[in-house]
Amino acid sequence: GAPVAARAFVGGDGGVVFEIADGGIGIAEEDVARVLEPFVQIDSSLNRAHQGTGLGLPLCKQLTELHGGAFELESALNQGTTVRVKMPAERNLRPDDAEGEESAAA
Repeated sequence: GAPVAARAFVGGDGGVVFEIADGGIGIAEEDVARVLEPFVQIDSSLNRAHQGTGLGLPLCKQLTELHGGAFELESALNQGTTVRVKMPAERNLRPDDAEGEESAAA
């Protein structure tokens, strides 16, 4: 039921930034590093109020870094979470680049 905002924009270095922010339950500062580990969930199975496998954030971080990008997570307990994926400018596909690829494939 918390608000979620998504946006994409060109960063200062010319790379694309994807940002998702929510006003949900948030993550305590001491747990932020843990939620970036595969299969880690902060709640115990006895008191878990939210579903998930604990793979979303770790996979997003790993895929971002494999593409040379940067992954940022900011969160405060009971205030929400913001995740930023910053892709480098060399990962951008420009309209003139796409046309060149089509003609090269033909």
